[in-house]
Amino acid sequence: MPKYSIGEWKSITIDETFHSTDQSILAQLRLSDRIEIDELKEGIRIKAKSWVGLIHFQDFEIQVVPKLAGENLGLVNMLTYTAGVAALKRYKNERYLEILEKGSLFDLIVWVFCDACEKILAGGLLFDYERQEESLTSIRGRLLIDKQYRRRFGQIDRLECRFDEHSSNILENQLLALGLFKAGSLVQDDQIRIRARKLWSILSEVCRIDQIDIDSARYEITYNRLNDHYRDAHQLAWMIIDGLGVEDLFKSTLTPSFAFLLDMNSLFEQFLNKYLTEILRKNKLVLTYQHHDRSIIWDIFQNRSYSQVIPDFLISSGNTSNRLAVDAKYKVYDTRKVDPGDISQVFLYAYAYDHSSQPTAVVIFPTEEKTDQRSSMMIRQSHYPNGAKIHVLGINIPEALGEIQEKKPGNNASFFTNVFTSCLG
Repeated sequence: MPKYSIGEWKSITIDETFHSTDQSILAQLRLSDRIEIDELKEGIRIKAKSWVGLIHFQDFEIQVVPKLAGENLGLVNMLTYTAGVAALKRYKNERYLEILEKGSLFDLIVWVFCDACEKILAGGLLFDYERQEESLTSIRGRLLIDKQYRRRFGQIDRLECRFDEHSSNILENQLLALGLFKAGSLVQDDQIRIRARKLWSILSEVCRIDQIDIDSARYEITYNRLNDHYRDAHQLAWMIIDGLGVEDLFKSTLTPSFAFLLDMNSLFEQFLNKYLTEILRKNKLVLTYQHHDRSIIWDIFQNRSYSQVIPDFLISSGNTSNRLAVDAKYKVYDTRKVDPGDISQVFLYAYAYDHSSQPTAVVIFPTEEKTDQRSSMMIRQSHYPNGAKIHVLGINIPEALGEIQEKKPGNNASFFTNVFTSCLG
């Protein structure tokens, strides 16, 4: 099968045609706006955005390679650090490198996910009490008088009861089963597919996946000493579920075409949140992530908030009331100018949060160059000489991750700390 690779924010034209079975996934991709695909006379034009991963069509594959993160190996390290998935750190062996060389990020994540599931099964699945309602021949738990009256008025051979059953059909196990269910039908490596299907057959006997509410499941689990050993496996399960992002999540039919795409813009924000928090804590600077502020843009006539402002990060210190707004942009600003929309947004943040004589804000983007790449711009006005200023800073993700693995501050930490400290005065 032909395989085509493309970097994020790049485009290629390939001499291929779509099969009729590809139409469903094409419709989903166009609706989600994760990638641009156009059918032209000369072939198919693919334009990548900030989503990376694998798109498997009937007759060919498209791999969107995370060049800015250091390709697949760099992305795996980035996921490891950001999500705190300790399981990924253990697998630097030949099989790990073999899957990486194939360029299948999806297969790699499924392989490690299978290992995490096997570890949980070896230690024994978690059980908890599940509330059930059933018609029984004798009372168990609580008799439901209202339902007994409506359904079985005058009958005593069957009783409507509510009781708590010690069960393995709980969300902790259901999430694992759902990840294995999708992985077993879509993974390409034969050995990994067999493992995923065997594990799915075990989990499907003890829990049901058709009862999961995906929208709320992410917020329902609270980790404690009883279920904390599920954390790594759940992180990997969410990578699979979110990366697929398909509407037919619970369908059992095999899909000839599918897409596994990770949102690098979101991952970049989460990476910076953890990274900046760690390096700034040592310098007594406080980082706030995704601060929602409804007091910035105000409706004068209605005397109420018009819309909310959500900077990616706000940095503050105990020496001043000013706050430095920082915006993360997963875009290729090495070779082109910053988008006018991004400039306007960050200048707004500067005026909104920095009350010094020269309001300042920062943009951080991933760079393939050295981390100390920097440019600055300001608003010039004849009657206001100290107009707002913004700094556009590049961070080399593999370089920063290398310093993290060595567990000692490097050029990256010093560079960002110096810039932020200088901006805050």
